[in-house]
Amino acid sequence: MTWLITANYIAVVLLLLCVCVQDVTSRLIANKLVIAVGVAACTLSLLRGQYPNLILFAAVLIPGFILCMANIIGGGDIKLMSALALLYTSSQFPHFLFLTALSGGAVALVCLLFFFKTTKQHGVPYGVAISLAFIFSYSIN
Repeated sequence: MTWLITANYIAVVLLLLCVCVQDVTSRLIANKLVIAVGVAACTLSLLRGQYPNLILFAAVLIPGFILCMANIIGGGDIKLMSALALLYTSSQFPHFLFLTALSGGAVALVCLLFFFKTTKQHGVPYGVAISLAFIFSYSIN
């Protein structure tokens, strides 16, 4: 059974890699990819003997929608964070948020140093930061 959990985790990471490539190249995250991440997250959660955290999912999606409407953060980023929130418990999620902010700062710094003009025009590809935070914070043990 652990090989199935590991395989599913690798599938989530590969989907997040696709998210990163798409976010860097077009500054968009396709709904199909977010849905695939959400399905893989639910599967991984169930394989680990936990239920997907629908309360945390809604707690991220609803305020995120408001932030999206205010043009503070992109809709794809919010949907991606909501999909990944399905995997976390309420006590684990603050670590994920902290690492998202930390990696977001690092991604923004790299973008501003090496791709200043593109970053000023199109913004920071925050899907990369969210994906990195997941990889660093989620443990399959």
